[in-house]
Amino acid sequence: MQHEVGPLLDKFDECSFACARLKKYVTVWNSKSIEDLSGPAFLDFKKMDFAEFEQLSSEFNSKLREMKATLLSRDRDILNKSIDPNDPTAKMFSRLLVMPSSSLNMEQGA
Repeated sequence: MQHEVGPLLDKFDECSFACARLKKYVTVWNSKSIEDLSGPAFLDFKKMDFAEFEQLSSEFNSKLREMKATLLSRDRDILNKSIDPNDPTAKMFSRLLVMPSSSLNMEQGA
């Protein structure tokens, strides 16, 4: 399974990184102060170097296309695994998802 999912995760990481670079570029060039870095009030293309923006945008779109092609080239059943409800690990995760505070109580003795 790791051998099959690893390349998918690699492509996802590449695409996520390209998206983050594009978003940060736009955010930084549109921020007037450090406080604005969390989200400028207004985005203005005139404040950016359009050639750099185009290059980052093109890189993101390329990585996105690569990721889509990788996903479509894989066997769809790889990510379609059934979960055994009697498996202790599955039970633990279901408790964490449904009621995290009560399932993490250390006084219950596990």
